[in-house]
Amino acid sequence: MFLVFNRRFLEGPNFMPWFRQRRAAAEQEQQRLWRQARMNVDIEKLMSNMSELERIDSFNAVERYLLREMEVTFLVTSFSITLLRHLFSKLGVQI
Repeated sequence: MFLVFNRRFLEGPNFMPWFRQRRAAAEQEQQRLWRQARMNVDIEKLMSNMSELERIDSFNAVERYLLREMEVTFLVTSFSITLLRHLFSKLGVQI
């Protein structure tokens, strides 16, 4: 009975919207925790226990993540500016 219910839910029209919403919420929370950890870390203490290879690997991983974060921020900002310009032009406002 329980397996039939789960299968019907997974194959039904409500699963994917529910899953996407839960996934987006989890990704937002993960990003929030990442930013918080980044601000609170004692980098000198953390790196003092790492080998040179671990330091390089950590640096590369953080650099990739920050570049991706900056790229997304740039795209969102660019889109927002373009949208605002379009809206202002429709309203006849000069910027």
